[in-house]
Amino acid sequence: MPTRTNTYPTRRPFSTKPRLHQSSPRSAQYCALPNRTLVSLTGPDTSKFLQGLTTQDIDPKNRKSTLYTAFLNAQGRVLYDAFLYPHRQEDSPDEGYMIEVDRSAAGEFIKHLKRHKLRSEIKIQDVGEQYQIYASWGPGHGSATSTTATTPDPRVPNLLSRTIIPTSTPSSSSNPQFKGEEVQPLSYQIHRFIHGLPEGPSEIIPSSALPQESNFDYLNGIDFRKGCYLGQELTIRTQHTGVIRKRILPVQLYTSSSSKSSNSTTPSNADDSQPVQLHYNENDLVKDIPLPPLTDIKATTAKRPCGKLLSRVGNIGLALCRLESMTDLRVSAEGGPYTEDTEFYVGDPAMGVKVKAFVPDWLREGERLKAEKRERSRVERDVD
Repeated sequence: MPTRTNTYPTRRPFSTKPRLHQSSPRSAQYCALPNRTLVSLTGPDTSKFLQGLTTQDIDPKNRKSTLYTAFLNAQGRVLYDAFLYPHRQEDSPDEGYMIEVDRSAAGEFIKHLKRHKLRSEIKIQDVGEQYQIYASWGPGHGSATSTTATTPDPRVPNLLSRTIIPTSTPSSSSNPQFKGEEVQPLSYQIHRFIHGLPEGPSEIIPSSALPQESNFDYLNGIDFRKGCYLGQELTIRTQHTGVIRKRILPVQLYTSSSSKSSNSTTPSNADDSQPVQLHYNENDLVKDIPLPPLTDIKATTAKRPCGKLLSRVGNIGLALCRLESMTDLRVSAEGGPYTEDTEFYVGDPAMGVKVKAFVPDWLREGERLKAEKRERSRVERDVD
């Protein structure tokens, strides 16, 4: 069986080096997402109820778009990442939403909703067994028949679509008539990792992760103009007065032998040690080296951890990284210690597993726009 290698060049807009643009899959692909499920929320108080619990602005006048959002605890930490699909039952005039969450967290999520329900006129139902969620990506992706909802994934424009199909529909048990090739859920996970999109409690750690560190701000998951909601205080204060020094990034794991593999299609840098493109290689032997979740990442020249590995598939994964230590991004006035030749180890250095972080285009663009906004504010203050 031939080795599968997906290569996605990165770009460095803040660098003097030429930009490398990310490529896309050659054809459309789709798969079912068995690890995602749906909770139905209906009733006259649905929008008001969600408005007080999520980072998104739940405007009942604009209910056509799917929303990406976070549910926080009182301390401003993420409890659940979710997609909100506007939904109205045929036999009821009341507004409603289908809420997509990780299947493993559905029970606790429903308890969270009921804990805050109080006297709200809403109905909460677990409808995960009634629907199947699909993801699709690549050229011409997202087209399907017999669906209750087909929508662009709101996190990154034109990257993914999501489709909800009733399990009672015959097409949902065979071929739901998507364009392209049906693949395994692992392919979706690889696609997410390549583009730096975390999902679920194994990647967005409940009661620990912060919204901005999990990139909800750059993935259209937070409306900073909305009013009070649970956990808002820390989120708003961090946005306006703080510096986000850590963020979840895609990473590549490698060893000296894997970076010098016989795969000549994988570019490397001059000393043939660090990967210069983020790529997935299913036969890379680094996949056989055990690395538990939340394993520390350290620079070879420092004792203090500069990141934590969150999740991995073979030789790629997602990690919470200190931006100024592991990338060329500068997010503070003083800058950081990053240099291009610095190497980072994950876990025990004796295992020889190194890690290289990459900055997705959408995140780099978000940092650029934020820097421009800070500069405009500085100029306006100086003028005053």
